[in-house]
Amino acid sequence: MHPVTDVVVVLPGITGSVLWDSRGRDVWAPTAGAAGRALVASGRRLADLELRDEDADDGVAAPLMVSDLYLIPGLWNIDGYSKLSGYRQRQFAVTPGKNFFTFPYDWRRDNRVGQAAWDATWLACALYADPTATVSTRVPRTG
Repeated sequence: MHPVTDVVVVLPGITGSVLWDSRGRDVWAPTAGAAGRALVASGRRLADLELRDEDADDGVAAPLMVSDLYLIPGLWNIDGYSKLSGYRQRQFAVTPGKNFFTFPYDWRRDNRVGQAAWDATWLACALYADPTATVSTRVPRTG
């Protein structure tokens, strides 16, 4: 295992975070079960992803990053983040919650909406690296 003095944050790409509604039901979760339900429900599942008001809290949360999924082993798979996270933890001396963080987020929204969550993650990272650190974060305006 290689020693690591830095903080490692895995930030998934667009659609790389699992989304749950306020009752803990999948809104976006690439799993074998979700794939089957999507085939049966057709367009109704896509309507659950629609943002009706960008600034309103619709109760959707992003608790996890998408895991690897093998729908038909060897033929059809979805590369999630479980292999990447597992590899980093096996090869490097990182500890989840100390110097290894994952940052799932609601990818449907403008990144500025998640600013508070970003701030908390970066603060935790900085305080791990230097307990006396002062952290300032900013998401640039777009458009």
